[in-house]
Amino acid sequence: MTVAEVFQEISAADFFYRNRDIAGFTSPSRSIYSTIRELVENSLDACETGGIPPDIYVRLSHESGPLDGPGVYDLRIEDNGIGVPGDVIPSAFGQVLYGSKYKLRQTRGTFGLGGKMALLYGQITTHGEAQISSSTSPKQRITEIGLRTDIQHNKPVVLKKKTRTNGSHWKGTIIEFKTEADYSRAMPRILEYFKQTAISSNTSSRQPLSFLTLISLLSILAGDYTTSQEGPLWCHLHPPKHCHTPMELMLRPSNGCSSSPTQRLCRSSCARTFSESEKRPRGSSFSMRSLGPRKTRGICPRPIW
Repeated sequence: MTVAEVFQEISAADFFYRNRDIAGFTSPSRSIYSTIRELVENSLDACETGGIPPDIYVRLSHESGPLDGPGVYDLRIEDNGIGVPGDVIPSAFGQVLYGSKYKLRQTRGTFGLGGKMALLYGQITTHGEAQISSSTSPKQRITEIGLRTDIQHNKPVVLKKKTRTNGSHWKGTIIEFKTEADYSRAMPRILEYFKQTAISSNTSSRQPLSFLTLISLLSILAGDYTTSQEGPLWCHLHPPKHCHTPMELMLRPSNGCSSSPTQRLCRSSCARTFSESEKRPRGSSFSMRSLGPRKTRGICPRPIW
């Protein structure tokens, strides 16, 4: 008897739901550390992009379960960054592999995966929803959305949406959701992460991070500075000698539209690169100096444990 193999396709959300250990969500203790780290770094990126001194508030409160083991916790993170437009919030927080990290700019995040995996892990372990509030300008209304992720189709499911007046002239993002965590085991790593982040962000505001737990309030000072660190600049392309596929993807206009700044930069860089290569004798090695120095800024290193 011959059995035919069955082929099927799964969504990105379903893949990471089955293999969430790839993103660092292997246990309740490590998951709460990864959750806080990913969301705090997203907040730091949002502040750095807008040139804003960060003022980030993190609250972790116990909801149910033992205090010395895995239980259900409520996590709330507030920042004063550039905010997220209301029409983008569902996909930005409820669709895996959708975000603003896929560009030639140095950021703490690379794949646009960590924050959504944190919300997805909370949804899986507590069957709850995430509450997102954001405003992109002190003069604009605040958008509040409650959402979940459709794991099978990798689509956001908006449960409620409303806007309210911005009487306090606030700009930033607030994320609140429930998740399974073992804070008693993860506490030393979380506090050490906050200390290292404050040290590495030595040009941030006087009190960039406030971490409130059920037993203590930790405010980490990062010096007497009141200006933010200058954000990273767009990088010049450094194409290898025989790297054709990335060049074709960036040179190809999308949906019949005119060339983007990235495509124009790629064309000018490629023109300079190959014109210099034609002048050199055959067999000479490729030199990246023809493209000029890379203009990047430093980023906060991730702790290793």
